[in-house]
Amino acid sequence: MTKEKLTTFQVTLETRDRLKSIGSKGETYDELINRLLDAEEPSDYWKRIGTIGVDSGLVMVGDPGYYEDTAKIHEDWGGFCKEYQDNAANGVYAIGKNGITAIVVPSGLGDGLYDVFAHFVGSRVGAVFVEFIAPDDEARVIKDGWQ
Repeated sequence: MTKEKLTTFQVTLETRDRLKSIGSKGETYDELINRLLDAEEPSDYWKRIGTIGVDSGLVMVGDPGYYEDTAKIHEDWGGFCKEYQDNAANGVYAIGKNGITAIVVPSGLGDGLYDVFAHFVGSRVGAVFVEFIAPDDEARVIKDGWQ
């Protein structure tokens, strides 16, 4: 590390001694502080990333690069709904070439806005979760008979 990229800041002797006690032999204060800061940053966590709006009671997850394969849905909505009802197993329906273009699922309580969460592993998205029925909604579903 070059000297012009260094800075100084004041700490009490007690803080310096605490840092020394947890540092490794040969580890600089800069390395120690960065190691401590890195340990504080979560590398495996869930984060709310937005919402999706639903106006059809269905949600589709798929690669947008295959969108042309799913354009028929918009061209013949009634036909798609019949195809979905005839082919969905427990509400889940795979569409497209060999069933790999997209997955269509019912959206919990029907139309509305639903929170979307991502599970981050480091800086990469490891999973996506859409919360159709939140824990407090479950009581409403049963109480109001929305099943």
